[in-house]
Amino acid sequence: MSLPDGPYDSRLHEPEILKFWFENNAYSADVNSNANNWTLICPPPNAYARPHIGNISGYGFQDAMARYYRMKGYNVLVIPGKDHAGLEGEAVFVREVLEKSGRKKFDMSREDFYQEMMEFFRSNMAVAQNDEKKIGLSADFSKDTFTLDPEVVDIVLETFIEMYKKGMIY
Repeated sequence: MSLPDGPYDSRLHEPEILKFWFENNAYSADVNSNANNWTLICPPPNAYARPHIGNISGYGFQDAMARYYRMKGYNVLVIPGKDHAGLEGEAVFVREVLEKSGRKKFDMSREDFYQEMMEFFRSNMAVAQNDEKKIGLSADFSKDTFTLDPEVVDIVLETFIEMYKKGMIY
């Protein structure tokens, strides 16, 4: 790669550099390693919109910590994720998708509503993940997780049941 004649233009060079990092699994960790592990689960942005300045600035700090520990020789795993944001996510879907197309939530079956809302979320999550990659978040995107993924829902349910049995919640 030759040096540019003028100011560095990230739009020209960063996609190529990023592709190299991902093709070479630079951000993957050995999850079976027992020595010098350091893990960060990124607080997930909402799946109904792109990451905002708060998410991005948080990623800057989190990524700096991950890179610091990589330089110190740690086996680093940074896990990204997305949150469904509950009622707020549903309200955004209703406003941005259903109302704009002249439809109403209660005219749909529960299954159809859920399926269409999930498609909306997944589309936004792909855009958000692309944004996270573009800013250079050194996360293992093969482990990107959504709070409504079946495995996550099962873990949350099991955890609440266990907490209930222990009298920690009622």
